[in-house]
Amino acid sequence: MADQNARFLAHLKRLGESPNGCLAVHFHTSELPAAKKSRDNLSAAIRQFAAMKSRYKDTELFLLRNLDIIVTTKDIPRHNLAMECVNVQEVFLGKMGVSFTNTYGALGEFYTLFDLGNRADYNKLLNWAEAAAGVAAAGAPTGGAPPGAPIEIKKEADSTILARIKEGLQRTDISPMLLAQAAYHLGDSDKVAVMFRENYIAVKVLENTFCPGYTLTSNRWLFNDLTGDLDAAVLRLLSNAEERTTRRKFSINLNLSTVASERFAKFDNELTPEQRQNVIIEVNKTDMFESPRLWIKHVPALRDKGYKVLLDSLHYEAVEFIDFNAISCDYAKMFWSGDIMKMNADRFAKLQDRVGRRSMPQFVLARCDTAEGLRFARAAGIHIVQGRLIDNMVKKNIPI
Repeated sequence: MADQNARFLAHLKRLGESPNGCLAVHFHTSELPAAKKSRDNLSAAIRQFAAMKSRYKDTELFLLRNLDIIVTTKDIPRHNLAMECVNVQEVFLGKMGVSFTNTYGALGEFYTLFDLGNRADYNKLLNWAEAAAGVAAAGAPTGGAPPGAPIEIKKEADSTILARIKEGLQRTDISPMLLAQAAYHLGDSDKVAVMFRENYIAVKVLENTFCPGYTLTSNRWLFNDLTGDLDAAVLRLLSNAEERTTRRKFSINLNLSTVASERFAKFDNELTPEQRQNVIIEVNKTDMFESPRLWIKHVPALRDKGYKVLLDSLHYEAVEFIDFNAISCDYAKMFWSGDIMKMNADRFAKLQDRVGRRSMPQFVLARCDTAEGLRFARAAGIHIVQGRLIDNMVKKNIPI
């Protein structure tokens, strides 16, 4: 499941095919002080957008990783949209002015309006969206290529490639493609223990196996369509009793639509109550936000049966605003970022306090690939870590 940054980029590209009459507004919420972008303010703003969506057709809302908000709409008079923007600005700032320079270089503008039918406006927003989604410009060198090395330019996958992969998943033994990364429990000493292993199919492995020369993730809406087939293939593999027993305690990434499917019901029926207790279902946070009814319907039932549920792919800024008391989950996975260490002392202390509370789900610090990340985990009371650094230290028997 794509995150909101990637989802917005895909949506913007679709609008670019027929942009006339389309407007977009980018609220620079990330530039505000922490007190101004509180959960209450964000919720109040989103309620205003929901009311706007009921009045105007083809309106979409995106809450990005950094808490910026982008709204796209069609066939609404520009001055009407501008009035809506003023109302939203008042939610966050009241009558206060804006002193920062926003990401487009404009001083004192909390929001930026775009007419997507204007090519300059569209390209300006597209360039920003590609950077926010981590998509390199076509032909640009990738980080892994040594200087002077030839750069492999992969073609974007299309529906034909997607059909080829889906067919291949049906008839291919995927066990060699199923990778596992351990999540380790940090004890009081320098010893660690494997808590569970996350099972997943790497995108690069898929590309190399079924479509060499093509890239899957650049076409997000097609890749999202593929995730259900990946889920089904993994469940078919894990339905094998020998596979389950050799994996001990493990996690699998599933869409909520997969959890609601007959394929999962068949997998569930083949497990004993004891075996269910060894399975952690990882659900991407975007899936939860986009399918709240499925979450409310199925996640408590999973936990009642003995499964553990993990809310996946949390950016540290989102952790500050999610009401975990209202979410039925056992674990929450936050991605480590060096930007955490750039926070001011008060905000840093609040984040540490939040992830270390006993009333919260247990936090997993993923992508913990630096010693700084490991130190943060210990300081914040996060006892489960995952990342290449930990893997290497365990492999080389280095004390943690």
